[in-house]
Amino acid sequence: MLNNAKKLSSGVSLALFGMYTCVGLFAHVSSSITMNKRVKGNYFQGNESCYDYTPYYFYIPFNVNTKSGCEAAFVFMDVSLDVFGFILASKYLSHDGLFVTFLNCLKTQIKIVQGAFCTIRERCLKKIGLPVDYEIFQDKINPKLEKVLYGELTHSIQHLNILLKLCLDIENLFTYVILAQTLGSLIIFASCLYVAATVSINSSEFIVVVQYFFCVLVQLSVICFFGNQITIASEEIGLSQYQCDWLSSSSRFKCSMIITMCRTHRPLYLSIGKFSPLTLATLVAV
Repeated sequence: MLNNAKKLSSGVSLALFGMYTCVGLFAHVSSSITMNKRVKGNYFQGNESCYDYTPYYFYIPFNVNTKSGCEAAFVFMDVSLDVFGFILASKYLSHDGLFVTFLNCLKTQIKIVQGAFCTIRERCLKKIGLPVDYEIFQDKINPKLEKVLYGELTHSIQHLNILLKLCLDIENLFTYVILAQTLGSLIIFASCLYVAATVSINSSEFIVVVQYFFCVLVQLSVICFFGNQITIASEEIGLSQYQCDWLSSSSRFKCSMIITMCRTHRPLYLSIGKFSPLTLATLVAV
């Protein structure tokens, strides 16, 4: 299960990196087409310069008085955006990939705890050498079995408490960054729609704007999707406890189980700036 989670995180990081790379490539192609249409020859005319055609304003550390120099500046822009995209998408370095990896691993650990709750009796019977179909009216008749069952339940609850604290730590670390990212995405959405309405649908600029809009939308969607996965996984914790064979269990086992079910009755929510849940419903509202 953990290996599948690692593969998924790696796949998401690669997909995000590819998408971020396409932003620079589309802008490069669009700017090159526009420049070649307007500039005849290899030199700019009048007050024109390479900065009139660069899709993003940035410092160019070499001479760009010619079209060939400007093309080199576009390549320099691509490399810079690729490095920045790699930092964003990497599951080891920065926000998007790292945040997704944290959430994916947390969801997987919650699933593991759910499986531990569901199979607690089978594992304990196997642990003390009893047959899987072993039945008893009350576990207190077999003190050894009762002790192992309660110890395993306590261990699973401790694991769950660690995951709950980890979820809070992740939220405290990323909540305000996600808030800034969400507000920035709203501004970008409005700007892209405005620019798309002012240019021709058949123009290269329109394609670049739509691609950039799609990129930011996917970026926000991925974060909301994995945040929503945490909420869905946490909703199933109580059910997984109830599905264990608890009818013959001791009083202290049942009390611990009921208390844990009450604590997990409210699902986990990662928040955006401590006031809005990070779920797909929030994405739709945005």
